[in-house]
Amino acid sequence: MTTARPVSRWTAHAAVIVAAVALPWTLAGPAEIGADGSDERRRQAMGLTGVVGLWTAVNDSGPALQIDGARWSGTTDPAQARSLGQTLFGSASDTFVANVTAAGAFPIAVSRDVASFTGGTLRVQFRMVAGESDQTAGLVFNLQPSGEYLFLRYNTKDGNLALWAYHDGQRARVADGKTHAQLPMKVWHALTVTIAGTNVTAAIPAATLSFEHTLDRPISGRVGLWTKRDSVTTFRGFEASATPRLP
Repeated sequence: MTTARPVSRWTAHAAVIVAAVALPWTLAGPAEIGADGSDERRRQAMGLTGVVGLWTAVNDSGPALQIDGARWSGTTDPAQARSLGQTLFGSASDTFVANVTAAGAFPIAVSRDVASFTGGTLRVQFRMVAGESDQTAGLVFNLQPSGEYLFLRYNTKDGNLALWAYHDGQRARVADGKTHAQLPMKVWHALTVTIAGTNVTAAIPAATLSFEHTLDRPISGRVGLWTKRDSVTTFRGFEASATPRLP
């Protein structure tokens, strides 16, 4: 897929919701949208809001969004974090600000168009460019007003898909996928996460990578993108569908 479909708004009567990556203006060059005081129009490019990290709207064979851990300062301004919490949730608690600005906070970009994802399928294409320790790409779901969330990621160090939880300023491993593969760098890959009730499945079909886990409770929260702090990763074609779909 070389171009993304337009963003569809979440409505109470919609059977399927799609938050697709699409630029609201013609790119003259990269536009920084990180939580670093950048202007609102740039920060909210492509239907996704950069909450932690330095996110840049780019044209990479079509509209795309890149996280650059090599250039990011590693910190998030508390005032900016509070403003982002208000944008996403209507208010920003001290807990949200603490989680977003914690020393161990990971780069995330959050969909503005999906206020409450309770199940269905998340999809994104990613291209790993660089990273000091390892190279990563992931999808966020169940993001709460507290700033806590779950994420499903691939990294080159373990070579698998794994589910993690982020809370109290730290991450904790939930479960590992049993299949392993070393994905090539600077090549587009597709990651799919499907949630049905408490069952979570994920796949990178072209690499025969898969994952399955049962949560202790259903989810309900915002969704988006995730990487490690030192990663340079490009994403495109982000979608959130309320209907479970095959990889």
